[in-house]
Amino acid sequence: MSDVTSEDLEEFDDDFGGASGESTNAYTPVKDGNYTVDVEAVELKRTKDTNRPMLAWKLRIVGPSSAGRVLYRNSVISTGKGMEFMKKDLYLCGLAIEKLSDLPANLEKLLDLRIKIRKVTKGEFENFYFQELVKTDTAPVDSEFFAGVDVAPPTPDDDDFPF
Repeated sequence: MSDVTSEDLEEFDDDFGGASGESTNAYTPVKDGNYTVDVEAVELKRTKDTNRPMLAWKLRIVGPSSAGRVLYRNSVISTGKGMEFMKKDLYLCGLAIEKLSDLPANLEKLLDLRIKIRKVTKGEFENFYFQELVKTDTAPVDSEFFAGVDVAPPTPDDDDFPF
């Protein structure tokens, strides 16, 4: 329970009434195309509407344009094609887990990776598709890094996009 009452706020009513309600921080999407991003955060969350588990990525663009912009990518955990896309993404990142239930214990291995992505907009929907892991000091792209990975992740074509 808050200790701030309606009476405490009455003195601000005139200022509130005269203030603009328009946002000055409107989201401007990045253009469709290819970007290189660093993985800043990855966590397991739940969707707000259906409470389904999802893998939430926070990606920071390092180039070739829009450097510094932050992108968010949510992968809802589902069966069928959605699961295939998620597994390909995890394998591309060098995370070859045998069971999805092993993911929580391995999330930290996805941090600080550098990935080439492709941003695609279809209608009102935008999505970011992982294309290639970029070699860095923290993510060497070599045979040891991909030990245990059975299949190299293919680059999706337009028919693979889920929307």
